[in-house]
Amino acid sequence: MPLYSVIIPILNERAKLPNLCEALSQLTVCAAVEFLFVDGGSEDGSVVWLKQNNFTVITAQKGRAYQMNAGAKLAQGEWLIFLHADTSMPATFFTALAAQPSHVAWGHARVKLDDNTHIARWVERGIAFRTAISGVATGDQTLFVRRNIFNAMGGYEPILLMEDVALSCKLNRYYDKAILPVEVVTSSRKWRKNGYIKTIILMWCIQLAYVCGVSTNRLHRWYYGGRL
Repeated sequence: MPLYSVIIPILNERAKLPNLCEALSQLTVCAAVEFLFVDGGSEDGSVVWLKQNNFTVITAQKGRAYQMNAGAKLAQGEWLIFLHADTSMPATFFTALAAQPSHVAWGHARVKLDDNTHIARWVERGIAFRTAISGVATGDQTLFVRRNIFNAMGGYEPILLMEDVALSCKLNRYYDKAILPVEVVTSSRKWRKNGYIKTIILMWCIQLAYVCGVSTNRLHRWYYGGRL
């Protein structure tokens, strides 16, 4: 049985898959790990490419929460690791996770943007500060949770946005967390495209609106500009 299950929700990620899978293949020399890609209805050949390259692909209802729950149901690892397709993990991730004491039930890594600008470094510090004061983590930080705990909590809520925040809030309330001393590198494409300041304001407004009870369907429309 693999010790780690890395669950990767995808939707039309064909252009990213060669580099992503090449990076993932390097991780298997460091740990016993399985990779579960969960497709939400790709139309760009993502599924065909993954199967041709001998990766496990699961089909699920579109939406990260639905896709990650579907992957978790088939996962065999003690630890479930939820990885976004535009994020890369270092080999030291597994070493750091293996070193966690038995009382740690979940956690995340530090996040780094793939943009060598000063404002990107400030955003990273802002994310770390937000997490430190709130205890809440987002998917870009590569959440991990023990499989038995994930199942006991009922997995991700079936919502279109903020599923990672909802889960981390519940976990933070009942279980001990670890922040791994490693960095995962995530894409800064959306930040650069929409502008760092505008994106920061949008994300903070969405998180505040979520806390105030605004429906996640509406938040999804705000965040993705009406695309479902």
